[in-house]
Amino acid sequence: MLQCNPVALVWSTVMPKKAKFPIAGFRVLVVEDEPLIAHDIAECVTKAHCKVIGPAYTLEQALKLAHDILPDIAIVDILLRDKESYPLLEYLRTMGIPFLILTGCPIEALGTRRRDSEAVISKPFDVRRLINELHLLAERTFTLRRRPLGQDGDFVVSLFESVHNADMQNLDASLKHFSKHKYFGPLLKKHGRPDFVRYHGKMKIFSAIMRSIIYQQISGHAARAIHTRFIALFPKTGPTPELLLKLPTKKLRAAGLSVMKIEYMRDAARKFKDGTINEKRFPKMTSEEIVDHLVQIKGVGVWTAHMLLIFTLFRPDVLPTGDLAIRKGFQKVFGLRKEPTHAQMEKLANEWREHASVASWYLWRVADELKLKK
Repeated sequence: MLQCNPVALVWSTVMPKKAKFPIAGFRVLVVEDEPLIAHDIAECVTKAHCKVIGPAYTLEQALKLAHDILPDIAIVDILLRDKESYPLLEYLRTMGIPFLILTGCPIEALGTRRRDSEAVISKPFDVRRLINELHLLAERTFTLRRRPLGQDGDFVVSLFESVHNADMQNLDASLKHFSKHKYFGPLLKKHGRPDFVRYHGKMKIFSAIMRSIIYQQISGHAARAIHTRFIALFPKTGPTPELLLKLPTKKLRAAGLSVMKIEYMRDAARKFKDGTINEKRFPKMTSEEIVDHLVQIKGVGVWTAHMLLIFTLFRPDVLPTGDLAIRKGFQKVFGLRKEPTHAQMEKLANEWREHASVASWYLWRVADELKLKK
């Protein structure tokens, strides 16, 4: 166990003169068990125009926030109420979320469990140093958060960068299209900019499929617990087809997975490994072709494929008409007497079909509001 003396943050109002990378709007998870220090760090993050997640004061709180919200960056104290935060750091590494380690101990005391490339700040420290580190971490999100640990790493990084850049362009174009729309214009003003990265956005495609299978037909609370235990089975690399196929059934069952879901996962792993599912082809495929490609996996239907298209591949033209909430949203927004059919929804969407993913996000918000009114 590390032994650290409690220390305070040295506050400075000096901001960096030149930002290495824009960080406005980034979601930053703050993990610090000293309330005053946590408050100061949160204020610092807010001054940098980032959104604060937390603060989390315990390891359990931090793991839940990291899992539920998937922050862009994390600031983590290495010692939380006499518990070392290494399980959280392993989870962040697996999910590709860059983090800054805070410590009141000599950096050498962190040992081999801290990788050389990972940023560390010894306390006390000033705000300018902290903000500079945030800028550096923000830049790393474009090279680390989707990098799979394997021979195809460079390909997926370039794929993520191209997809992310295209996503930003597509999102801006969709928002511009809907800004004066009779039905969606008011929804845009009410709900703001869509968030397409909360659930799958920082995951590799294989990991996102694993998560989707885990979440099928069980409560969100149970799924989160199982998913966290599942991820912990791959502490160094995160889930890969090769490693999953090597894992004994006993370990997967101990994580809480049913026999059927284990078979679904192994079927996906086999198909990724033998090339039946080839994500390198996705950039040149239409959304419909990707759906046909993905439903070859046992347990992956059209709805799951649509979710991956929207939240992992950031395709702009996806309209999941098989989703009950989408149907409810259509009924409310367009003032229909009953839930529309697939054909009716496609007809109503004709004028904005290329922006259907953004429309779907707002239709889900409408459906959420309908649930709250019941």
